[in-house]
Amino acid sequence: MELDNKEIYRQFAEQEQLPLFMQPWWLDAVTAPDGKQWDVLLAYNRQGEAEAAMPYMLRQRMGFRYVLMPQQTQIGGVGLSGKIKNDSHAQENIVKWLIEQLGKLRLDYYYQQYSVDSPIPALLAARGFTTRERVTYRIERPANIDAVVRSFSYNKRRQLKKAASLVVDFDLTPQEFYAFHSDCLKEKHQTIRYSWELFKNIYQYSTARNQGQVIALRSDTDSRLVAAAFVVWDEQQMYYLIPVLLSSAGRSGAGTRIAFECIKLAQKKGIAFDFEGSNIPSVANHYRQFGSTPVKYYSVEKKTNPLFSLLLYCNRVKEKWQRK
Repeated sequence: MELDNKEIYRQFAEQEQLPLFMQPWWLDAVTAPDGKQWDVLLAYNRQGEAEAAMPYMLRQRMGFRYVLMPQQTQIGGVGLSGKIKNDSHAQENIVKWLIEQLGKLRLDYYYQQYSVDSPIPALLAARGFTTRERVTYRIERPANIDAVVRSFSYNKRRQLKKAASLVVDFDLTPQEFYAFHSDCLKEKHQTIRYSWELFKNIYQYSTARNQGQVIALRSDTDSRLVAAAFVVWDEQQMYYLIPVLLSSAGRSGAGTRIAFECIKLAQKKGIAFDFEGSNIPSVANHYRQFGSTPVKYYSVEKKTNPLFSLLLYCNRVKEKWQRK
């Protein structure tokens, strides 16, 4: 029986060890709850073997067609076969193929974030696409947790000692985590930006594969929740996907301790720890103080409809005001 594109992609993603956020099961998890769908473009070599693939989420609204990153998804774009990762000529051909395929989709707007080592953004930039540098913060395979702590800033080591009495809880339910995050945001007069159905799906898919975990911290005096984090991982690295901190616990060192507990879990698994970065200066500084290394990656954007670009700009302004 002939395989469809998604089945071919499932085999390709597993064989090429694509990042967690590009795995088919992850794409299923983040699109299904809201009735969204994902598809994939596949490029083949002369032998009929898939040598590149681009999973994408196509949205259609108000007559516009556009590709965006799904919620809670850091990495997307084109995944390459290991056979052409060092073949610049083949990569040029892949970019030509990609531009042709995007044209066939008749998009008003295209936006994806590419993996750290991808050569594709630079090649697309040379062809009129807009690329922007982004930064994530990473601790590469922490073999010795004591050495990791020594790399922390003085302030982070002090906070870690301050939070030593907090009790670690690995049994927080997904419902409790979501409610805790909602309550923490209410303290700041903000609302949660991802649905319960989305989180439930991500949690169920990842934990069923032993690739996700909620870690929480409780007060040693009254067992009150003060911090929590939901982490996910693949064979290469762990992602600090959703960290949550009670505002009133900000000076307790809980924010440092919860990150430390997640780093410890990554260390036990022998994988890197990725803070996922932030364009908020205070958050970026917080991550740097863990002795992490800034790592660049790129977003790629193409605007083909000025009206949609205006709509997108207005939406971003609205979101910015809602966060205040």
